[in-house]
Amino acid sequence: MKPRQGMRRIAIIIVMSLFAWGIFVATATVADDAPSTFREAKRLLVDIYNAHPQTFYCDCEYVSLGRKLSPLNERCKYTSRKPKDKRYNRIEWEHVMPASWLGRQRQCWKDGGRKNCRKHDLEFNRMEAEMVNLVPTNGELPVKAFSRHYLAAL
Repeated sequence: MKPRQGMRRIAIIIVMSLFAWGIFVATATVADDAPSTFREAKRLLVDIYNAHPQTFYCDCEYVSLGRKLSPLNERCKYTSRKPKDKRYNRIEWEHVMPASWLGRQRQCWKDGGRKNCRKHDLEFNRMEAEMVNLVPTNGELPVKAFSRHYLAAL
């Protein structure tokens, strides 16, 4: 091994170690502030995505109209199967991995579905509120792809 290659490997190891340490520290400090419900997560995500307001699957821009987020469908040439559908003109926060996949093995889900889990299972609430798994989408898309593999229905 040449001396330069050895130094390069050491530099890479140091950079990777610092990166891993940074993730550890960020995770440790953010975990306490993580939202505990889906509703809280959605409120936080509006602010986070404010700097880059584009939908995840269609890359459509959206605007904030008070508390409501509305996609600019005409600009991105997105068309609806049902243009009069209310969901067509709103942004929803969609789970990349469907919430049903997160909950269906849990007892609360077997006893009453998502609604029951939200009432009685704190762990399910944390999983459902995991912001890494939530993305802004045109409101019509979740209906098209209900619980399919990563919106494979598109």
